[in-house]
Amino acid sequence: VIPVAVGLWYSNSKQYGEKNIKYETYSLFYQLLGEGTRLKGMPEVFSAATECRDIHDPSLAREEFGKLFGKLKNQKLMQKTKFDHPSILQTNLLLHAHFLQMVDTDLTEDMRKHLNRILSIAPELIDGMIEISSQKRFLQTTISTIKFSQCVIQGLWEKD
Repeated sequence: VIPVAVGLWYSNSKQYGEKNIKYETYSLFYQLLGEGTRLKGMPEVFSAATECRDIHDPSLAREEFGKLFGKLKNQKLMQKTKFDHPSILQTNLLLHAHFLQMVDTDLTEDMRKHLNRILSIAPELIDGMIEISSQKRFLQTTISTIKFSQCVIQGLWEKD
């Protein structure tokens, strides 16, 4: 029993790099974070992380996300998305609801629970984003990522 448990632990642990971030996420951040990545694009880059896709909950009501998406688009509170993947869009919408303080008014209880799971992994993922942008020596992207971290922690979006 012990060798099987050790084998399972090892096969699972080799997926992760520093700061408990999967290597696939590091690779994705390396591809998506460019010299021109600004604050408005950070929620979508964050949402594309493997860890966010792993906690995707397809049972959450699609119509509720449709209403939230429509509200954010109509009020021009969210830029046009690059990815159509449901889990990326779901995380992106929940982050915007968090930033715009719409959590109590526009999210269901299940959506709030999902947002809390996302926010619990956010510090490690944002540290990974900062690490990649600083390794690539993209000063403006690193500054934007730090501002994004502040937005996530405070639950406020920076005004233009």
